[in-house]
Amino acid sequence: TGEETPLSEEQRQAACAVFGSVQSVTYKKLRQVLRLPAGCRFAGLSYGVTEKGNVQDPEKADVVMRTGKCCQGTACLRGILGDAYEALHEQRLDEADAARLAATGALSAPAAALLARGMAGLRLGFAVGQKRLVDAIKGVKSPYNVNALSQKLGAAVLRHPQAMKEALAEILASREQLLQGIRALGEAFPGRFALLPCATNFATLRMADGEALYHYLGEQGISIRYTGGLVRITCGTAGENQAVLTKMADYFAAVPAKGE
Repeated sequence: TGEETPLSEEQRQAACAVFGSVQSVTYKKLRQVLRLPAGCRFAGLSYGVTEKGNVQDPEKADVVMRTGKCCQGTACLRGILGDAYEALHEQRLDEADAARLAATGALSAPAAALLARGMAGLRLGFAVGQKRLVDAIKGVKSPYNVNALSQKLGAAVLRHPQAMKEALAEILASREQLLQGIRALGEAFPGRFALLPCATNFATLRMADGEALYHYLGEQGISIRYTGGLVRITCGTAGENQAVLTKMADYFAAVPAKGE
């Protein structure tokens, strides 16, 4: 029919099982696992005949291409993992992720599904990877490092997708308010800081006097982070965002730029 059809829950579970048990999964293998009919094709793959008259069989390729380029099978893989791989930026696996995949042999999604929905306090996450890497992680992690209550709460959260979507939308709106305010500060006080690209629930600034700003805001009762020479400001409620923006403006107006 030409219409895209999402995977059923049974197909999703079968796909997750095969990805966790073998090193390489081609589209042909995935077709067998999902029990797809011959006429069903994967969205995003190029079927047909090349200019030289050769028949293309894109299903010979791995679902996740282990190259430094963008993973061709990411859309399919995201469909399999679903919300487990969805993060705040809601974009496909890019060159950096693919390079990491090539270097480590693993696709890791630590805490993305929960952190992105305001559940960072649970300190609960997960990772998907090859057995050899997972075994290595198990060998160095602390025993019983995730308490039973966090596990139960995390499972409960994942059973309510609509509530998760609402929480994610609220966080994204808060982040946008914070970023817009910081951009406005950048226009009002040019040269004081550089706002780095953001795909998380916090803004990161590179500034010469970042440590001074950190201490200044702390004296005003506002807690931010200063680490590695960078200032990190987590988005909060509308009132909290406005409070930090106001105090930052006061700081920039009162304290000369470092070196002036």
